[in-house]
Amino acid sequence: MSEPPQPPVPPTTPPEQPAPPSPHADPALPAAPQHPSNGSYPPAAAPYPANASSPQAAPQGASHPGAAAYAAPQPPYGTAPTAYGAPADTAPSTANPLGRLAFIIALASLALRVLSTVIMPFLAIGSGYTLYGVMTAVFNLLVLGAAAAALVLGFLAIRRRGPLLLAGIAIGVGGSQVVLVVFGWLSSLFFYL
Repeated sequence: MSEPPQPPVPPTTPPEQPAPPSPHADPALPAAPQHPSNGSYPPAAAPYPANASSPQAAPQGASHPGAAAYAAPQPPYGTAPTAYGAPADTAPSTANPLGRLAFIIALASLALRVLSTVIMPFLAIGSGYTLYGVMTAVFNLLVLGAAAAALVLGFLAIRRRGPLLLAGIAIGVGGSQVVLVVFGWLSSLFFYL
């Protein structure tokens, strides 16, 4: 007897072998997206392994040969890795003491200038013009010395690392005070000539 007729069998193809993992691929991601066909999704997993010390650490049971390279400790957030084993660049300091000193001296010269402006009219009325002239010269020398010191220290502080705001203010205030004193003396010189 003969065998009963059977439906034709489709040609078989060998099962697809998964491609070896790329060295640039993330080991935590699957090779192909996996979607359930029945519409039910499994519960969401934790984004990182519970025993990992950092988000970049590989899971303990990694099965591919490059897993050890991904499990190496990573530098903490905010620190840049060094190139070619060079020492890490130190973070810029958060203070510029020379700039702060220049700013304080500039404020002192400004305060002296305001004080002399307030006091001088009372000296001129009460004691005469001789004391007024001497006190004006003394105040102007003090203001000029403090402003010049603030200007020089401000320029030195600008060339250092750290915040530059106070140094810039010291340069502006000190420079304007030096210009005011020098032009005040020049105008007085022309008045006496």
